[in-house]
Amino acid sequence: MGKGRYLLVILFALYLLALIPRLHHIRQLDIQGDERHWVSRSSQLLNRIKHAPSTATSHLGQPGIPAVILMAIGQQLAHYYDRWHQSRNPSIPSVELLTPTRVPIALFSALVVPLVFAVAYPMLGV
Repeated sequence: MGKGRYLLVILFALYLLALIPRLHHIRQLDIQGDERHWVSRSSQLLNRIKHAPSTATSHLGQPGIPAVILMAIGQQLAHYYDRWHQSRNPSIPSVELLTPTRVPIALFSALVVPLVFAVAYPMLGV
């Protein structure tokens, strides 16, 4: 295996090592104090994008915008899943929004570990 492939395998393994603890029992975790606010804020962003995309957010300089966008993507995917799943079986209840709001954050935040390693790897002299 070449050095490039070896590095990709290491980066992928690091991503999985960072991701597994984040996703482990993500549905069973108690809601955190500010999660209600972020779930609500993400839903508001989705509504604004649907009705007035040019004014979707007035907080573009605010550091929470990337997180809100990721959470809104998760919520929108959950809505699509609900529509598809309920069209096949209407008796199935809707998906709750907390888990779909958490998962994109877990997926994205787990990228930090392999990215830091990729930046530090050349400095290690391996």
